[in-house]
Amino acid sequence: MRFTYLLNLSGLLVLLGSALSPTHAGGLNTRQLSVQALANAPDLICPTTPAKPKKPKPSPQADAPEGPLGIPEPQEVLQALAEADLPGMVSPASKQSLPAWSAVAANQTFRVAFWGDSHLAAGFFTQELGRRAGLEPDQVHSAFVGATLTRAGVRLPVRKACASAEWRHESAHAVPAAAQAPGPALVNQFASKADASLAWDLRNAQRMPVHHSLRFLFQQTDSPIRIAIRVDGSAEQELQLDGSAGPAALDLQADAPLSTLHLRLLAGSLRSHGLALPVASSARLQLDLFALPGATVRGWQYANLDYLRRWFADAPPYQLVALAYGTNEGNEKPFDAAAYTQTLRQSVTQLRQVFPQVACMLIGPGDRGLLVPRQRPAKTTAKKPKPAVNLLKYSSIHTQITRIQHTVGTELGCQTWSMMQAMGGKASSYAWARQRPALMAHDLIHFTVPGYQRLAQTFADDMGWTPQTLWLAP
Repeated sequence: MRFTYLLNLSGLLVLLGSALSPTHAGGLNTRQLSVQALANAPDLICPTTPAKPKKPKPSPQADAPEGPLGIPEPQEVLQALAEADLPGMVSPASKQSLPAWSAVAANQTFRVAFWGDSHLAAGFFTQELGRRAGLEPDQVHSAFVGATLTRAGVRLPVRKACASAEWRHESAHAVPAAAQAPGPALVNQFASKADASLAWDLRNAQRMPVHHSLRFLFQQTDSPIRIAIRVDGSAEQELQLDGSAGPAALDLQADAPLSTLHLRLLAGSLRSHGLALPVASSARLQLDLFALPGATVRGWQYANLDYLRRWFADAPPYQLVALAYGTNEGNEKPFDAAAYTQTLRQSVTQLRQVFPQVACMLIGPGDRGLLVPRQRPAKTTAKKPKPAVNLLKYSSIHTQITRIQHTVGTELGCQTWSMMQAMGGKASSYAWARQRPALMAHDLIHFTVPGYQRLAQTFADDMGWTPQTLWLAP
């Protein structure tokens, strides 16, 4: 293994060569690089990209009649419920059977990981869990930063992150290359064009650097990869990454806490899996959030487990792992309950193989509604009348998904918790949308920030994750 450092000293380029052997911690090809942190590092400035022409937005519900759409009136919902014959919800899991924060009560770090879709990606749900347990923000740490830089709807556990336009996201549920070489979040960023860049501001909310080390996760290819690393605004260091193909890591060690990291691709193809960060012993909660808008549980079904499990081989074990999917599966037309059951069973089986001794949980989707026309469009030509909107279409589908998750979870030793049930069951999306402040977004699919917070509060109560039931040392 050889690293070549390219330093700019007083305008002169100086090449320094050294032979270094990679290590193989946890089955990873790991390289070590010493860097020097600088005080008062400049703020991270993301590259600007040309604005893309806006495309006309498709109708959020193709099966809805034409015309201005709005939330159905309460009497319309009541009538739909009276006429419907929907399956009942499953019984909620008992609090006693769910993992408690015993590790935190023992003044240790409780470690939990969530994989999911857009309902978790923005972080409002998980952020509220820490607050509900009485934890301060600096007591909640993340061990991973997923490869979802600049992805809309995703909030990462760093102060700021940038990615140039050359990078494309690959999700394991949809891209075979990502499934064969999955990062911890089951989503990668890939680039093969020179000068493609990534950058992270690793300081905390008070703009204070806290990490003396970090690990860049990537896929080592058969062909060498040349990159340039820059820390805290200093000169670039040029590295050549080579070795046996497979999951790999570049460990950066500094003499002081790091503020910013820039990475630039010089040659080759690079598949980034994100960063791994050290978790301080003072952390009360390690919360690793691996969520992507549009994702489905198929990412777990398709994932290459030999590759995936290496990211967690040497890490402290989780007390709980959770899969929070279902909304995007329920949007497939037509929804096939038998096919979903098979997909979910295979996905959870894969999860259990990666984390065989860890408590697991399946989190079901919330209720979903449909908007209805608030006034009829003007008649220009004679048309056949469109059928009435089935207000409970997705209530029915999400109820089926909830019941399937309960069945599969029971079969494979995972607890289940349903956002839909926490909302109040069938057609609850309409009532949540009419709350003030609204708990449901206008699309009747997603939630508002108060809505996600309400769900997290219910989840925390059901889990026993509250200051009233949990002793927390000062």
